[in-house]
Amino acid sequence: MAEQILNNPNWFRTVENQYDCQEYTGTPLDPSYVLGSPNILPGQVAVVINDMVKLADKDLDNGAFTGLFYSEFSTDLDQTANKTIPPVLLRGPGTVKIWNAALDSGSTYAVSASAVVELCAGDNGLLIPRGALTGPTVGHLVEVQADGIIVNLLQPSSQTD
Repeated sequence: MAEQILNNPNWFRTVENQYDCQEYTGTPLDPSYVLGSPNILPGQVAVVINDMVKLADKDLDNGAFTGLFYSEFSTDLDQTANKTIPPVLLRGPGTVKIWNAALDSGSTYAVSASAVVELCAGDNGLLIPRGALTGPTVGHLVEVQADGIIVNLLQPSSQTD
């Protein structure tokens, strides 16, 4: 059996725990997810509903969230080992960097001088600026960089367990 090398120098997580976030694991990934569909990248928003980890969504439980995915479930790399290992989530409060690959390419991320920019769970676990969304705030935008954004991740919102 071939072994997959997880410390390849060309591979990096699309989220980085910069300060004080806690890792949470033990809850299984939703069994309806099939490898590669949907692709789950570190930095996408996660929610625990009915004792399963799912991609958070503005239409799922009003945008509730538990944290950000820290492990990956995709055709490129499966850190959950075919869902036999529960995914790892980052929970706030804390500071994270999220690379552009895990963000919504259709959204504009910009820091405001006059107001705190709130980020929420959009479609399919993507973190997007609040806009017209009414769900809980996942985090506050701190800085926009060429390769991603820095976010103050908030504590999990209330969720259905």
